[in-house]
Amino acid sequence: MKKNKPRELLLVTGANSLLGTNTILDLLEHGFEVRGMLRNKSSWKAPLHNKLELFEGNITNQKDTEKALDSCRWVVHTAADTRQNLLKLSDYEEVNINATRNLANACIQNGIEKMIFTGTANAFGHGTYDAPGNEKSQPSWPFTKSLYAQSKIMAQQLVLNTAKKSDSTAFISINPGFMLGPWDVKPSSGQIILMHKNIPLIFCPPGGKNFVHVKDVAKAIRLALAKGKNSEAYLITGTYMRFYDFFKRLNTISGRKKPLLVIPALLLKATGKLGDMLRATGFSLSLSSVNSAILCENPVYSDQKAINELGIDITPIDQTLNDVLDWFDNEYEKYKF
Repeated sequence: MKKNKPRELLLVTGANSLLGTNTILDLLEHGFEVRGMLRNKSSWKAPLHNKLELFEGNITNQKDTEKALDSCRWVVHTAADTRQNLLKLSDYEEVNINATRNLANACIQNGIEKMIFTGTANAFGHGTYDAPGNEKSQPSWPFTKSLYAQSKIMAQQLVLNTAKKSDSTAFISINPGFMLGPWDVKPSSGQIILMHKNIPLIFCPPGGKNFVHVKDVAKAIRLALAKGKNSEAYLITGTYMRFYDFFKRLNTISGRKKPLLVIPALLLKATGKLGDMLRATGFSLSLSSVNSAILCENPVYSDQKAINELGIDITPIDQTLNDVLDWFDNEYEKYKF
């Protein structure tokens, strides 16, 4: 009797996140059969699809993970605790570290062909326009003091080290910058867009960020399934802009013309120290000296490795901003949590 061909499912954890949703939509568009893992099916806001199965489960529950992996060939791990107000590294441990370790080991045990882990650009040292950071750059201050970044660096290291334990399962890390795009229903990074939309005066930190279209990251994940090299990491960071220039560009594209005021670095850092004192008494605040220092940095990264090896094209920043503004102006109210 001829055996049935095994299903070629692809599991995506964190299915309802900004990246998880856009990754699933990209994969479905390119013919993949996808199982999206999330805690509650009602949190999926994008259209349903005949090749999409929504699986309710908790990434921290090993039994849920094992069930989610059944019949899968590939895994994309986007689930993470990204909150900046947690007070201890151990607060990130269950989701960002332990669940990632368990999933990586389960991938080997279940014969998964390839696992794509989504990390952060801050797992690598940043540079300048003349010498941008790349995948060979060691993590640098102040990101090495960020509890969230520390947890993601540790998770990435254990995933790539797990590659040494298996001859059959490949492990790859995709390391995005600050992602912007549609389906940011919580919202997450889109809060910066809502701030520009709703606040009459914009206070700009003196530093900047690497702004990348979330669809570029989703595409890079799909390309890494075919072209990514085992135990390698790929930065997908888009365009670096100072916050002032970013909001100025938003003014031009949106036509809102909000007044912009740059916060002096000394004032921002002093406010961060106040946040440290409040956090020390148990207040869960994102304000801290580390996060304030990060807002004063000018980190620049290179996407060249991903361009060369994965064949990714980076969306121009104006197109990214047009897309995210259009979604928040016309779609967000329909889908927000």
